[in-house]
Amino acid sequence: MKTANTRPEAGLPVGPSNPLTDPPASPSDPSIAPSSPPADPSRPPTEPAPTDHGGYTRLWQSGAFRKLWVAQFVSSMGDWLIIGILVPTVTELSGGSSMAVAGIMIAKILPALLLSGVVGAIVDRFPRRDIMIVADLARLGLVLILL
Repeated sequence: MKTANTRPEAGLPVGPSNPLTDPPASPSDPSIAPSSPPADPSRPPTEPAPTDHGGYTRLWQSGAFRKLWVAQFVSSMGDWLIIGILVPTVTELSGGSSMAVAGIMIAKILPALLLSGVVGAIVDRFPRRDIMIVADLARLGLVLILL
């Protein structure tokens, strides 16, 4: 029978911990990291330490990212709003046919499933910004045709 390896100084098993069977770690255990970093001795005690708000805060501080995010949000909302307009219109025109409404969803999803691999390889050869602008303008034209 094989026994678990233990750290002699603590007598605890080495490896993944199990909160159901392992005893809680004591505060004096050196393997537990402190909850806050140690104070910087070169900084005067009256000056507050800078806080790191994480990657998302730094990301949102980028003007280019905010523009991209807002543009993508508006574009996605437009895509789903047109579906929201088409479903009642097709339902009314088809006399309540559920097949016609299902056809709308199939027509929205099927091109992405069938063409994404091939078209993805082609568009990787062009600047992404230009591709996004052309694609959004093409979608705008198609939506205007439907209205």
